[in-house]
Amino acid sequence: MLDTILSVENLHVTINKKQIISGMSFDIDMGEIVGLLGPNGSGKTTAIKTIAGLIKKDSGAIHCCGKSIDDDFVDYIRQIGFGFDRAQFYSNMSGMDNLKLFISAYRKYTTEELNECIYEMGLSKKIYEKVSSYSLGMRQRLNFAKSILTAAKIVILDEPFNGIDPEGVAEIRDIVKYLCKERKISFLISSHLLAEMEQISDRLLFCKKGRIVGNYNIQQDNVYDQRITISNPDEKFVETLFPKDIKISFISKDTIEFSAQHTDLDKILHLLHEKGYSVLSVNSKKALEDLYIRTVGGDQIE
Repeated sequence: MLDTILSVENLHVTINKKQIISGMSFDIDMGEIVGLLGPNGSGKTTAIKTIAGLIKKDSGAIHCCGKSIDDDFVDYIRQIGFGFDRAQFYSNMSGMDNLKLFISAYRKYTTEELNECIYEMGLSKKIYEKVSSYSLGMRQRLNFAKSILTAAKIVILDEPFNGIDPEGVAEIRDIVKYLCKERKISFLISSHLLAEMEQISDRLLFCKKGRIVGNYNIQQDNVYDQRITISNPDEKFVETLFPKDIKISFISKDTIEFSAQHTDLDKILHLLHEKGYSVLSVNSKKALEDLYIRTVGGDQIE
């Protein structure tokens, strides 16, 4: 069983007498990339800033690597790297000076490990230039380097793809996956970009009105909307061939529609053939967007 890196339990947050977070709970394991997905105003950023200690919670518990935000804040916050919308650095200083400043506040370091990290994050060419000259993508690379050098166990990013071109988005996605795989760093990434979060995440948390209303595992819950057209349908074959937990609907006299994983579809097609039913066509569409709409209730998302 994977070790839990971040745990949020029954979190409540009120701002200006308005309840923003209402009973939010979730866990993130070691080496896991989790997307916090929801429309603007759903409480994503408030939750992240509360985890960072920037907003005071009303109640609930937050732990990182077993350290409590209430009882062990210094040790708690040392485990976490943050990036809020645009990574914050001293823009009049070089990337190198920024890294040295941040890491020296955490621990002793060697020049060798500093240079290795700079090379690993693709910062070598610009590391001595002022951060004010960096693109948003380069600032994110610098933020990742800072997280590595401060030995963060989890990096929390708020809307990291805002204002970044497609090439930069792809670079960030590759770096996140690399750090997760090679360094076992966990990630919590808030966003409203459904397609991008589907590509980068192991798991998606759907957020609505300050609560987690859905927990979707990209690998285990890889559900598709399936449409099969057969030449000789009848009522009995549905009862015979389909598991009871799969909802079936006839959309015409010869076409049925259902949601299932691809592995289930293969079994169903094999059984159809065995029972003598002729399959004329099969159409599959990933059901994540529909799942989001059903769970969150149709709030806007890109």
